[in-house]
Parts: sequence; C-alpha cells; structure tokens
Amino acid sequence: MESFTYSDFIKYFFDRSDQGKNEKWFFQEDYEDPVYNPDDPLSNKTLFIRYFCMAFQEIEKLSKAFSEKQFFCGLQYMIDSNCGGSFPEYFFTEEVPLSDRVKAVSLMFEVFEKVFDKVCSNNPEPEDLGEISYNRLCFMWWDMFSTEAMDHAPDIKQISYAILKNLDKILSLDNVMCKKSALHGLGHLCSDYLEKIEGIFNCHEKEIPECLQEYASRAIRGYVE
Repeated sequence: MESFTYSDFIKYFFDRSDQGKNEKWFFQEDYEDPVYNPDDPLSNKTLFIRYFCMAFQEIEKLSKAFSEKQFFCGLQYMIDSNCGGSFPEYFFTEEVPLSDRVKAVSLMFEVFEKVFDKVCSNNPEPEDLGEISYNRLCFMWWDMFSTEAMDHAPDIKQISYAILKNLDKILSLDNVMCKKSALHGLGHLCSDYLEKIEGIFNCHEKEIPECLQEYASRAIRGYVE
C-alpha cells in the first residue's frame, strides 16, 4: 500500500480545477476522500491533523502557489463540516491527541497573519464578500469552523479556548476584514464564554475602527449571522 504523503495531501486539497467562478470541487461527484491506512482509521485522523498543522505553518507559500479559488476551496474543505467531508470532525474527536488538535486550531492564526492581513479588504463590506474570495473566507472562517454543532464533543472547552486566543490576536492585526472576522467569531462564542469575550473586547476596544463599531456592539451581544 502506498503511503499518503504530505505532498499528496496538498495536491488533494488545493490542486483542483480553477474553472467555474463559483463551482466548488467538493460538491462534484468525481472524488473520494483519501485513506492513509484502511486498517487503522485512528492513525488517519491523527495524520491529517498533523498535515493541517504543516499546511497552516506554510500557508503563505500555499497562498502564492495556488489561485484564490483553489486556496479558498482547499481551506474550506479542511474546516467546514457542511462540505461533505469528515475532516472538520477530526479537530473535535478524542481519537486524536488533544495536543495535536489544539496546535492545529492555534495555527489557524497563521492564515490570518500571513495571508488575510495582507490580501483582504479594509472595507468591511467589499463587493466580493458573497463570492469565492479571500474576503469571504476570512470573514466566514469562524462560521465554517463552528463549535456550535460540536458542543457535545469532549475537550470542547480546550478547543474553544484556543479559538478565543486566536480571536484575541486577530483583533490586533491591522486589516479591517480580519478584525471583523474576529468580532464575528466572538459573537458566535459569547453565549458560553461571555466573561472571557468581554475581557478580549475591552482590551481591543481602542483598536476597533469606526467602520466596525456598530458591528462590534452587536457581536459582543451575540447578534451575528
């Protein structure tokens, strides 16, 4: 049996057809998720989480190697359970060591710092926010990587704390869309972690630009979509 290498992993997630402006490869019928070792499914999950870590660590390189659409779809398929794959569940299962899962979630910050902070709009409502774009992936990241459907999962607090640390750091970035994404994420978590979120908001209140003040006031109360 041939091993599923990290290069295979990158090719599987990102090296996809760039045709069709809003068509996503994972909604087509011509693919099957790879299996590293059919006889040991637990090793598959740990392997992929470690590959996620490696991808996040070289995310700037990947953003330059692939088109905006390829980058969007590859990352969405990693983190969004609505895409039909099982990979997002690996972040929440006890079958993968908690340290690996927390590391993978923590490294999501790299996507914001190394890519979104540089390429996303400083307009909070850019024209391409509803399309396959860096702006949409940035803004919707914490919708796609949602803990709400996984609130029964073991270790959900540790995963959520890792997310909160990311949101805290993202609010310190200069880019407006990154800040809006962080506020969006805080809004989704505020019902369970209100005290921590109020602390994060208070620390960054002066860093929130005027164009996001109204959005921030709604987000801190959980009024986000």
